[in-house]
Formats: sequence, C-alpha cells, structure tokens
Amino acid sequence: MAFSLWGSSIVVLLLIYAMSTAQFGLRFSNLTYRGVACHGTFAWSKHPQYISKNMSWWMIDVPFIGVDLAGGLSNSLSLLGVNFVYYLRAKYEERCLSRAPSYRRYKAHVDQHGLFARLRAKVGSTHRRRADGGATTGSEDH
Repeated sequence: MAFSLWGSSIVVLLLIYAMSTAQFGLRFSNLTYRGVACHGTFAWSKHPQYISKNMSWWMIDVPFIGVDLAGGLSNSLSLLGVNFVYYLRAKYEERCLSRAPSYRRYKAHVDQHGLFARLRAKVGSTHRRRADGGATTGSEDH
C-alpha cells in the first residue's frame, strides 16, 4: 500500500508539472513576458512547475538512500544544488515579471490566497492554539 501511495504521489506531481506546462500553450517562454498564467495550477502557486518537478525528483531519489547510503546522500546533495538553482531562477523570474502591473496583482493574490498562504495560515492557527493551551474562543464553545 505504501509503495502505491508513494508511486501515485510521484505520478500526481508529474501530472501537475505537465498541466502547468500545457497551460502556457503558445505563450510559453522562459524569460520573455507574454502575459500571466493565473488560472489552474498557477492559482495555487507562482511556480507549480518548479515545485512539482523538484518534489517528484526528491520522491524518486529518497528511496535509494536506504539502498546505498553514500550514493543516496551524494545524490541528495546534488539534488539540493539543483533545487537551489530552481529557487534562484524563480526569484529572478519574479524580479523580471514584477515590472508588469498584471504580474504584481497576480503575485499579491497568490501570496494572500495561494496554497502556501493557506498552509501558513493553518500552521499559524495550530501554533496559536497550542500556545494558548488549546483554549477556544467563545464562538467555538457550544
């Protein structure tokens, strides 16, 4: 069961990558502004392709750590380097795209309503509840 869940997760991440790439269609260009893709997977993240691709690579690489520790750790260090390159690329793209008002509006929306904003809010509310000793507000008491 765990293997099918692991493998299915890899397939889902690769599907997200493919959907994100296909969503650009003829507008696809690495460093040329041709409009903002803000629907579909891009409504959840500014970089769904980079995130899904890098996560799938980790999920493919991690099982090999148990087979060959030295090789697995070496691959993981290399993968960290690749992840860092994608991070720098994303930041550079954001800096270039931020010249366009439509991208700034899109960025503000995703920063407030995207997947990571929702996760931060969820983690923050869980952390606040624990800090309060599990206390609830009056609206939650019934």
